[in-house]
Formats: sequence, C-alpha cells, structure tokens
Amino acid sequence: MNGTSVLVCDSVSRSFGDVRAVQNVSCGLGAGRRVVIVGPSGSGKSTLLHIVAGIEEPSSGSVSWPALGVREQLRPRHVALIFQAPSLLAPLDVLENVALPLELAGVDGDTARRAAHEALSRLSLDDLATRLPHELSGGQAQRVAVARVIAGRPRLVIADEPTGQLDHTTGARMLDVLDAAVAEVGAALLLSTHDPRVAARFDARWTMSDGRLTVVAA
Repeated sequence: MNGTSVLVCDSVSRSFGDVRAVQNVSCGLGAGRRVVIVGPSGSGKSTLLHIVAGIEEPSSGSVSWPALGVREQLRPRHVALIFQAPSLLAPLDVLENVALPLELAGVDGDTARRAAHEALSRLSLDDLATRLPHELSGGQAQRVAVARVIAGRPRLVIADEPTGQLDHTTGARMLDVLDAAVAEVGAALLLSTHDPRVAARFDARWTMSDGRLTVVAA
C-alpha cells in the first residue's frame, strides 16, 4: 500500500439482512485527489461513503487509510464529513459548531475558537458567528459545514450529496467554496451526487449501480 493513499478498499461488501447495499468494491484514493461518485438514489453511494469514513464496518472485505492511521484515529481530525441534511448542533452557535470537532480532538478552547474564526473569515461568514443553526438559510448552513471541515485541516473530506437540498445557484456557490477550501488544505475529496451538473465539475468519476462501483473516468 502506498503511504500517500488516504483510502484503500479491497473487495468491500456491506449487507443489511438480505439486502446487499455494497457489493465487492475495490478502489483507492490518493492524497489531494478529487473524485465524484455518481449514481441514482439507492445505488449504495451513502453506504460506501459511511464505510470509507469509518462510520460503518464492511460485512466483508477490508478498508484502510494508509496515510491516516487506523479507524480510531480518523475523526474528527483526519477525516471530515459533509452530509446532505443539516448537521449543525442546534444548541450551539455557528462559532461553537465550527470549533467543536477541534475541541473533541483535544485542542484547547482558545486555539479551537481562533481556528474557527479563521475558517469563517475565509468563507466570509464572520457575521454569522453568533447565530444559531435555526437562524441560517440552507445555503448558509452548508457553508458553515464547510467551514467546520476546513477548520480542522483534514486529509480526507467526504461529502454525501452536499447540494441535494439546495437550488442550483446556491449549490454551485457552495461547491466553489468547498473546492477552494479543499485545495487550500491539500485534502482529498470524495463526493457523491446524482446531479450531472455537479459531476461535470470533476475530472475523476466513479459510478455506482446496485451496490457495485465502476471507474468510468479518471
């Protein structure tokens, strides 16, 4: 395994009862790469992303993160996730939400808040720092989620249909922000979508159908 690989899947499958959500997937992702996974809803994209993020374990096969360490070392510092649904914690304001993963990783509060302020500033979100999640629009909440990701300077960013609840214009702007942020920290990006306009932004493309993954462009 190459030490610069942030992800290696070898014959990974995941079953839920009689349903095989992911079937015999083998793939790899190098440091700094940007890859989109396309496929219809129910094709297994989300399940695969949960496996490669270390949230779920495969039923068979193996997944490893050569450049990042073992599963217990992945989050919240090395691997960051952006979900389709709102993922900010309701009782915390924007600044606290962005700082939280750093604090959970053992960073002292003052340092975590400084990093959170810097991330919000890079995304022109300073004026939202004291707002609660319910006071944000969908687009603002997703941009805050991006700020939370880049504050920790992760090595791998996983985004599961991050534009699925946004209109095209707002989604495109959010992806512009995400692209720039990922490039700034030098992270690899693995993003799923069923929107061909989102997929067209990527040079490397994988496709999922009935739980099977195929590389269709690279």
